[in-house]
Amino acid sequence: MPHAFVLGLAVGGASVTVLVYLAEVSPSARRGRIVTQTELMIVTGQLLAFIFNAYLGNTFGERL
Repeated sequence: MPHAFVLGLAVGGASVTVLVYLAEVSPSARRGRIVTQTELMIVTGQLLAFIFNAYLGNTFGERL
């Protein structure tokens, strides 16, 4: 269980670091769109992972 906690912190930290990096290296005219699209993709991936995990847990959870 501690490994999952550390991995969660690492993924969260990487998500923030990527956004800051993109904001720094993007041209100012396109910066907002690039950072917004990246954040939207991250959050959508988290939502899909949650939905898929909830489905698997409810379907196969008692068998494990």
